[in-house]
Amino acid sequence: MPEPNRRWATDLPTVWAERDGLCAATIVVDCGDRSALRLQVTKSRQAPTILAPVRSALREHSGVPTLVPSGLDLRTDHGPQYTGSDCEELCTQWGVQHTLAPVGRPTGNAVAERTIQTMKEERIWLADFTTLADLQAPLAAWRDTFNNRRPHQALKWQTPAARRAKRLAAPQKEAASRPPRRGISRRGQGQEALAGVLGAEPPAWSSTKGTAPPPTPSSGDASALT
Repeated sequence: MPEPNRRWATDLPTVWAERDGLCAATIVVDCGDRSALRLQVTKSRQAPTILAPVRSALREHSGVPTLVPSGLDLRTDHGPQYTGSDCEELCTQWGVQHTLAPVGRPTGNAVAERTIQTMKEERIWLADFTTLADLQAPLAAWRDTFNNRRPHQALKWQTPAARRAKRLAAPQKEAASRPPRRGISRRGQGQEALAGVLGAEPPAWSSTKGTAPPPTPSSGDASALT
């Protein structure tokens, strides 16, 4: 998945806190540029809470459902938060395609799983946490480093933020570099296409040149017939 906003992946690893018990660290990752779009730590593991980071990311990056990139896919595992009606309603509302990772295939949700593994190795497994609040600041700092300062081998040693900015800017630059298209009629378009095939200019009376066609000769007009 080489481009951003083609597939987002999400999952919820659990982290133990001495007082609060198991907490969910829900992450949303763009598979095209490895950006950690959201990272939320909560005590609740109910579907509305776990899906909130996905909804929040959609609002930030698209604003409204009509502006969601066409074909955006949300990849999840088969957890109850993702197989119930809450996830279905979210995807329907925002026009997102929901795909479930194949069972028994570790690569089915590989980008999310690899990002979570990195988060565990670089932050979670390095300290003991007492409360949920103790988790929030360290994981927020890790996400900032992961996105903005940590080069990724899979991105040819770019950071996710740099890759995302570059790829999202490319279509805008391409569109801006195109010359404006003249407003012409369907007839004019057909004449231009025919001229391109024949290697000739459109006729002088073509609507693309802004002139009217010659008058049709009548039987009473002798000069037109000679």
